[in-house]
Amino acid sequence: MGNGRAEMLAALACAAVVLIRGTNLVAVRFSNPELPSFWGATLQFAGAGLLLFAVVLAQHLPLPRGRGLLGTVIYGA
Repeated sequence: MGNGRAEMLAALACAAVVLIRGTNLVAVRFSNPELPSFWGATLQFAGAGLLLFAVVLAQHLPLPRGRGLLGTVIYGA
């Protein structure tokens, strides 16, 4: 049998993916007629960036510095 905590985390992760994916379709439907396409994409990428930054902070991961930061910025651009 699996670990109860691991199973709970897997179930929460699955629920989060379903919730995010479901609300994304609704958000796109409402934002597309009212916003230019670049604004809609910008809002989605900004939300994803904030979510990933929150994960980095929660896991206490170090942010890139020096050449690693330069490579990250170049790849992101």
